[in-house]
Amino acid sequence: LSNPNICSRFNIVRQYDFTVRGNTIVKPFAGFPNHETHSDATIIKPVEESYQGLCLTSGSIPEMVGIEPYNGTMHVLSEGYRNILSSGGRPHSIVDALNFGNPENPETMYRFIESIHAISDFCKATGLPLVSGNVSFYNETDIEILPTPNMLLIGKIEDVRRAKTVEAKTPGNPIYLAGSIINDLAGSQYSSIMGTVHTKLPDMDIDELVNINKDLSDSMDYIESMHDISTGGLLMAILEMSFGGPYGIEADISDIHGRTNEKLFSELGTGILIEVRKSDEKDFLEAFSRSNIRKIGTVIDGEVKISENGRYILSAKSEKLRSIWEKGLDKYI
Repeated sequence: LSNPNICSRFNIVRQYDFTVRGNTIVKPFAGFPNHETHSDATIIKPVEESYQGLCLTSGSIPEMVGIEPYNGTMHVLSEGYRNILSSGGRPHSIVDALNFGNPENPETMYRFIESIHAISDFCKATGLPLVSGNVSFYNETDIEILPTPNMLLIGKIEDVRRAKTVEAKTPGNPIYLAGSIINDLAGSQYSSIMGTVHTKLPDMDIDELVNINKDLSDSMDYIESMHDISTGGLLMAILEMSFGGPYGIEADISDIHGRTNEKLFSELGTGILIEVRKSDEKDFLEAFSRSNIRKIGTVIDGEVKISENGRYILSAKSEKLRSIWEKGLDKYI
């Protein structure tokens, strides 16, 4: 929770004005007062006379791209795509900023070319245009930086009043896992902390990603909150949903395939956590018909409880865990 790659970014983001012109609808942080958590995307309302909005998210995963540039870049794009979906938007377009080392080094040029191939294939499979971008080479001092394709994804939302945020909203609501978690810890923060070296990344299922987009379009009216599974894996996704308010989540991961550490900490796949309005659960399941979907938990009061095969892996007050997460950068900034 206090790892600098996982913990809260409050110390940094609050140094900047993210409400310029007063049209920011969903800020970088969302949640109940004094219980903010990270947003998956920011949403702005650029035209005063319209409720249409733009969803914006950007990021990179150099740990994954460094292992395997093609699949690593695919997973970067998958995370950005799911960030837009989790905010209630529909992906619209992509901008890239490709940061690499010395292109005169054949290995660096190979990584660069493979990353470009991944972007091209992702755009073709999803129908998204790449509308702009830039390339920065020779990023090195004594050694090169890890290959860092930073991807900005833009989404469109027809009515910003229907935007979705991360925090769990209502006790008793079911939590569903849409998509899949790949049973592989390559490129994860867990592997970094444990010192595990990986040499290969699994493929990313673009078809499943596109189907999730279609299913969410059909079921959005029944959803109260969403959060994609990315940095820190399923465990951090559950925790961040609880950090945004006074409510916690009780989850049972028994039916998810894989070893316990893979279920909790894998950052690969197409997974999105969805809080469904309890009264609309049946309608939601009928509408969400193309993709993998399974119920894994329930919103509860003030605690995070995660169990597997009848035993608790974690049972703690969410506020206590949030305090550790929130103060993670304090010793650095």
